[in-house]
Amino acid sequence: MTPGRLGTPATEPARKDPKRAIALVLPAEFRRVASVAGCGISTAGRGPRPGISSSRHKWRGKPLRRGSTDVSVTSAEFRKPPRKDTSGCCPDLSVPTRRAVHQHAFATAYALHQAPGPTSLATELSTSPDANGMPKGRNGTMDLQAFAARLPKCELHAHLAGSVPDPVVRGWLGTDNPSYAFRDVTEFLSQYGRVEQLLDTPDRVHEALAAMVDAWAADHVVHAEVRVGQVPLARIGARRLADALDQAAADAIVQGVSLAWIYEFDGAAGLETAGHVVDAALDDPPQALRAVGLSGDESGPERYAPQFRQAASAGLALVPHAGTFPGTTHQIDVALHHGAVRIGHATSAAREPDTLRRLADHQVTVEVSPTSEVLIGAVPGPRQHPLETFLAAGVPVALCADDPALFRTTLTSEYLMAAEHCGQSAEALRTLARQAARAALLDEPRRTRILDQIDRFGAGENSERAE
Repeated sequence: MTPGRLGTPATEPARKDPKRAIALVLPAEFRRVASVAGCGISTAGRGPRPGISSSRHKWRGKPLRRGSTDVSVTSAEFRKPPRKDTSGCCPDLSVPTRRAVHQHAFATAYALHQAPGPTSLATELSTSPDANGMPKGRNGTMDLQAFAARLPKCELHAHLAGSVPDPVVRGWLGTDNPSYAFRDVTEFLSQYGRVEQLLDTPDRVHEALAAMVDAWAADHVVHAEVRVGQVPLARIGARRLADALDQAAADAIVQGVSLAWIYEFDGAAGLETAGHVVDAALDDPPQALRAVGLSGDESGPERYAPQFRQAASAGLALVPHAGTFPGTTHQIDVALHHGAVRIGHATSAAREPDTLRRLADHQVTVEVSPTSEVLIGAVPGPRQHPLETFLAAGVPVALCADDPALFRTTLTSEYLMAAEHCGQSAEALRTLARQAARAALLDEPRRTRILDQIDRFGAGENSERAE
C-alpha cells in the first residue's frame, strides 16, 4: 500500500490508533523528520516508536528544535480540535483519530519547515540574468528557483485568516518571542485557531492585509483574491468590513498588487449563516467583491443551492471547495451543476475520468494548492499530486498557496513544488501563470496587462510590475 493512501483494508488498524494513522497519512519526508526528532512516527510508516505514550492525544519524546528555540511537537497534548474543519479529512477514520492526524500533520510539517539545513528545493542560486533578462544558475543554465520567484503570478485561493503573517499575529497577542511567532507547535495551532476571532476590527483587517500585500509584492504576486469568512463579517459588520477591504485594495494597487474579495461560509455553519454571508455580499459588498465560496465542511453542498442561485443571480461567481478527499467527486458535480467557474482543490477528480472530462469541457479552473493538499492528506505525497493528470486532461489549473502562514509556504514555493515533484519545466510554469491570470476574476484591461507582463518576463522587462 502506498503510504498516505487511506480507505483500503490495509488502513484498518489506523481506525483506532491515531499514531498508526499519522504514519500512513504523512508523506515520507515528514515521517523521516518526525522519526529523527523522536515524534513517535517510524520512517517505514509502521506505527509509533517504542516508549511512546498510548494516550490518544499525547506523544512523549524529544522536542524538535532549531537552535535554542523550542518548537516541541511531542510534549504537547492535542486535546482540542483545530479551528480548521477536519470533517472531510480521512473519512474512514474516527473523529478523534482524524483530529489527531490533522493536528500532528500540521505539527510535523511545521517542524520540517523550521528544521535547519537545505530542503529538497533549496539550491545554490545566482540570480544574475542573461542578456535577455532570464535568471541563470552558476553553470549557465536557467535557474528554475529564481525564475519561479520572479515570475509574475496571480494568487486565486488565499484565506484571510490563514494568510496573516506571524509578526502581525504576534503583535495582536502581545507575544515578544523575537525568533518565531509561536514557541511550539501546539501554541501555533492554538493561536491560528484564534486568528479569525482576532480579526474583529477594521483596523486589524487593514493591518493584516497590508502585511499580506507586502509579502505578495516581494513574491512577485501581481493579483490576489482573498477569501473572507463568516467570522469577520459577523464580528465587524458588513459595511465596516467592506470599507476596510476597499481601503486595503486602494493601498495595495500602489504596490502593483490588485486585490479582489471572495465571501465564503463554512459548509458546517448552516443555512442561516450562509444566508447572512450572501446577504452581506449583495447588500453591503466591497467594491472588488467578485465571488461567493464554500469552504470547511464540503459535504452536502446541494443544501446551499438557494444561496448559490441568489449569488449567481446578482452576478457573483461561484468558487467553492469541492472534492478534496477521495470518494467526494459528487461535490464537484454539484458545483458544476450550479455553475462554478473555479473549484478549490478537487483532487478526487483525478481518479474519475468522467469528472475530469466535465471539468475540461466546461473549462472550469481547479485551484491547486500542492503543499496544503499533501499536508491535509488529500494526496499521499508531492510526487503523487495529480497536477499533471489535470493538465493532461485539459483541465485549467491555478497554483495557489491556500493558507500560506499556516503551511509556511509562498506562491513561489508552490510553483517550485510543481516544478520539482510534478515534472513541470520553466515554460510550463509560465503557462500555469497564464492560466491563473485567465481564471482570475479581473476586468479585462487589468488581465491583459498581467498576461502581457507574464509573456514579457525574461525578455529584458521582467522587473516591471503591472500597473
